[in-house]
Amino acid sequence: MVLDRNVAAVALGDGDDSLTLGLPDQTGVVYDGTFDGGAGNDVLRFASTGRVTIGGTVAGFVSMSLASNELVVEGTLDLAGDMLTFAGNDAQTLRVGLTGVVNGTIDMGAGDDLLELGLGATLNGTVSGGDGYDTDTVALAGARTLTAGVLPASSVCRPRDRVA
Repeated sequence: MVLDRNVAAVALGDGDDSLTLGLPDQTGVVYDGTFDGGAGNDVLRFASTGRVTIGGTVAGFVSMSLASNELVVEGTLDLAGDMLTFAGNDAQTLRVGLTGVVNGTIDMGAGDDLLELGLGATLNGTVSGGDGYDTDTVALAGARTLTAGVLPASSVCRPRDRVA
């Protein structure tokens, strides 16, 4: 299924499905609906070459590819026990914003990747940076606890007092 714009809801159901959101010439697209891959090995592709923002809920996908290589989570990315693997060998950026929630295990794939956890961001799971030189940026405003093993051991963690 290919959608050229944001919609209120998509539920793919059982089976191995593919959902492509956006067009290559779109930039700064915000998806604030509910996108559910359902059961099966479901693939989510963002075709926009600009920054992609999840403002709603994305759940039930086991693979994701980004034409822009930058994903911002202001809503919920729920992997329901599955591992989300970013496709490709390019550098990937995952920003979890002020209200963003990521549940599950994320494999950023190869490349020099960046993970940013903003103030108020929630990461329930682990992140693997894969090959390359990876950087994790964690916004701090007072005490913050990071459980051992949540961030990649191969990456550099840089505390910040604020992440945009």
